[in-house]
Amino acid sequence: MAPNIMLIKDVDTHSRNWTCQVMVLEEAIPHLTREGRLYKRFILQDIEGSKVQPTVFGGDINVFKNNLRLYHTYAISNANVTQIDEIHRSVKNEYQWVISSRTPVREIQVDGLTLRTIKQDFIKIADIPNILESDPSFDILFAVLNVSERRKTTKTYVANLRIIDQR
Repeated sequence: MAPNIMLIKDVDTHSRNWTCQVMVLEEAIPHLTREGRLYKRFILQDIEGSKVQPTVFGGDINVFKNNLRLYHTYAISNANVTQIDEIHRSVKNEYQWVISSRTPVREIQVDGLTLRTIKQDFIKIADIPNILESDPSFDILFAVLNVSERRKTTKTYVANLRIIDQR
């Protein structure tokens, strides 16, 4: 049976035999869970602007190293859909997809889903304190004017950035 092409907002834990056509908007660096399990998160967007946060675990990260590339479009089918705690969400979607080596992922061209058509909710830097109270997930676009020398603190390195978002 041919998969049912669906929008991200329509995919939930009860969805079966589905395919979403999406663009990769963000790719995080791999992290470790508290239990020491390696994972990597992405953010995908469909043609309507709905977003989902898929996660790839362990050895499957290498399987998708040359797939799921930024700003490329894919047909993803029947990933394992689970609810995600609000504290772990980076998009407005109560579900996440767990993509494994058994998940069909195929690069495709999607009419109307290009880098120019992706939807962002840009805010001004000055509005960040107001937005954080109501919605910790937002997009910001800025230019870096200057980067200071890197300096070591007790546990990490830091650098100061001088940025601007508009004049």
